[in-house]
Amino acid sequence: MTSEMSIRRHEKTVPAMSDPGLVGRQCWMPVHFCLLILFVWAHPCRVWAHSFTGIVTRVIDGDTIIAGTNIVRLAEIDAPEIKQAYGPDAKATLKAMIEGKRITVTYTRRDRYGRILGTVWAGGANINEKLVRTGHAWRYRYARKTGPIADAERFARENRLGLWRAGGVVEPWIHRARRR
Repeated sequence: MTSEMSIRRHEKTVPAMSDPGLVGRQCWMPVHFCLLILFVWAHPCRVWAHSFTGIVTRVIDGDTIIAGTNIVRLAEIDAPEIKQAYGPDAKATLKAMIEGKRITVTYTRRDRYGRILGTVWAGGANINEKLVRTGHAWRYRYARKTGPIADAERFARENRLGLWRAGGVVEPWIHRARRR
């Protein structure tokens, strides 16, 4: 009788594996967990962005700076190259905006040269957007076609600001391709 009770007790505590609903839930639970982990790892949410604060020690050109030991390429924009029309103007404008000033850079990745691809903030202003809005840079051609940078480029074009004043200005990506 004791062995019969322990079997019954055992049967009550361990569910029968013949229950298809239970088996399905047990099999799918690890898959759902893995999918959740994959989503969290791959999601491009700003929550996982990195940031740092520093003083701009050098402006290399219209879209690249050095802050502390970090080389930062301003994300989502493309300023004229130094040897292009408006290149020196773009560099001078960026220099006037942030050289020697404290900035905050938010970023999620680096480019193929190891530079931080980031959004530069100074005095609460998005410097990347400001350069495009004043006509000193284009929206990077692979960047989103909607959002603040795209709106800033549309504003500069419509108001013929900076490089949009004159016609025939060559985009930097075309200029670089011709140089190769």
